[in-house]
Amino acid sequence: MADTEPPRKKLKVKERKIFESKKFVEDTCSCPTFLKYQLSLRALGFYDVPSSWTKKWYTSLKLLNKIQYASTDAIFNLEFSPDGKYLVAACENSDITLFDPCIHKKLRSVNNAHKDSVNCISFLDTITFASCSDDKTVSLWDVRNLKTNIVNLKGHSSWVKSIHYCSKTGQLISSAFDDTVRTWNVNENYKNGEVKSNKVLNVPYLTRTKISNDASQLFVATTTGFLFIIHNLNLKTLKLDTKEELHNLAASFNPRKRKVPFKDVRNTNTIEFLNDYPSDSKPWCIASIQIHPSGNTILSRYTNQNASSEWSVIHDTQPDTGPLFFKMSRLQSYIEEPNLASGFIKELCYNQDGRIICSPFGNSIRLLAYDRNCNDLVECYQNPSPLVEIGFVTSHKNSVLTTRFSPTLPILASGCLGGQVSFYQPRF
Repeated sequence: MADTEPPRKKLKVKERKIFESKKFVEDTCSCPTFLKYQLSLRALGFYDVPSSWTKKWYTSLKLLNKIQYASTDAIFNLEFSPDGKYLVAACENSDITLFDPCIHKKLRSVNNAHKDSVNCISFLDTITFASCSDDKTVSLWDVRNLKTNIVNLKGHSSWVKSIHYCSKTGQLISSAFDDTVRTWNVNENYKNGEVKSNKVLNVPYLTRTKISNDASQLFVATTTGFLFIIHNLNLKTLKLDTKEELHNLAASFNPRKRKVPFKDVRNTNTIEFLNDYPSDSKPWCIASIQIHPSGNTILSRYTNQNASSEWSVIHDTQPDTGPLFFKMSRLQSYIEEPNLASGFIKELCYNQDGRIICSPFGNSIRLLAYDRNCNDLVECYQNPSPLVEIGFVTSHKNSVLTTRFSPTLPILASGCLGGQVSFYQPRF
């Protein structure tokens, strides 16, 4: 399908000066006590900010007048450091680009950081991050010295498409198109510049994986249209518990015909397949997954079976608490998306408290909420219902592939096929 802009009215963006970090700090310090109090709560990770303020804040996001070029090719992934001081872009042309999001400027590009396209970035702490690539490797970097990587991790035999750091276990979890999920004990001493990996899963047609913040759940998506959760996760025994059985389940499971609620394996590493989707959709390739900040839901984006559209859906991921589990639908919210830039992964993201979702929409972004008042999901959820669009900004000349909210500041960033990174801030 041709990569064209969806039939939407373009939003005019007035010219404005980019906020300098000093001015931003001065404005924040001079704001009313209530605002400073709410900002401190948000920075600390509390989720009791009034929905009225959330709606006002995020519906006021506007594109800044300067777009930074991070690459000559597509931007596949954006990731903020935990303290919000840095933004790193993973680029198709094998580069990594570092930004200062407070002043919206590029700090440095690492040319040929890998030997092939860079797919994902994951921060281990405020200064150390990992990158994974189609060159089949994972690299560790320090933002203070990007002349060379800390270490290059080898073990996968095909393109590495996702990587995530689990702070609880101190491990990197990577997945690749060799259909394997591997763990890396990067905090242990390594010999001869190598860190050995442990293969914990072998999943046919694997695309992406994510691990929950408390390391109790592992989420796995595939190109064959199914998404599953491993509850009561134990990475040490995962390989022994599930390797052969998961092969058989994955080969026979059809999410449109069969329902497999739980597969109990020794009370740990229990497997649950999610197979309830909107009635108008037939999931095929599930290419992007994101976990809610609270860990209670998972957001995924997949291509419809006939490739006419894509869908973004939210499933409840809380463990089974009783017999009602078998009657309750996991599906909570959903929305149909345009299938533009077909074949490329589009990455959605949650904001800090999980009330707002940013979704790529052609060469634009749109902000989605569970209802028009931007309430939390638990406040408005009754039955599976469509997500509501609360904002829309045309921001790029090419299709947007990735979006990311800052974890500490009211900043949103997006990257597109043309190598551009755009920044957005509220403008009242």
